[in-house]
Amino acid sequence: VAPPVAGPYRWQATLSIQAVPQARARVARFGHGYYPPHVAAYRRELTLLLREAHRGRPVIDWSCDVSIVFSGVRRGCDGDNLKKGVLDCMVAAGVLADDHWGIVRRQSAEVLDTPRQRVWINVEPYECVIIA
Repeated sequence: VAPPVAGPYRWQATLSIQAVPQARARVARFGHGYYPPHVAAYRRELTLLLREAHRGRPVIDWSCDVSIVFSGVRRGCDGDNLKKGVLDCMVAAGVLADDHWGIVRRQSAEVLDTPRQRVWINVEPYECVIIA
């Protein structure tokens, strides 16, 4: 099913990749920021997978909910650090226009205790529910 040319749509992806927590960028002697080699390699691979999964669809530039489920990660990984790396790569891959609160209104991350290495991403249009 082809996505609409414009306007909110739902997008899902299942990626076979070992998730790596987002480490803080380091600063070299001359002020250039860099990530540790294993994090940089993960970010490159994830960006390529996301670009391929989102090919032919418009950039998501409207308010949306992003939920991410990780499996096969080592125990003790921080879900926020896992999520931040994926959101950054979604922007780099052209899935999201940006990851600020005006676009990603709600975000969640879940870590499953299974050996299979996967990342599931679900993006849905944001719906504000007001309970009076």
